[in-house]
Amino acid sequence: MSNTNSQNKKEFDCVEMKRKGQERILEMVKGLTAEEELAFWKKKDQELLACKEASHHKQKIA
Repeated sequence: MSNTNSQNKKEFDCVEMKRKGQERILEMVKGLTAEEELAFWKKKDQELLACKEASHHKQKIA
């Protein structure tokens, strides 16, 4: 049973996506102090919560 690359080509690679995201985040926090990084993550958390709330509100209206 032989498999060729073209037969097994993935349209989506979860591990590759995770690694690219990890690299992107590393670039964003590179050079930050521990306090600055904590502030960065708190801000991102608040942005996510606001986005989630807006999405939830939008679904209620629809």
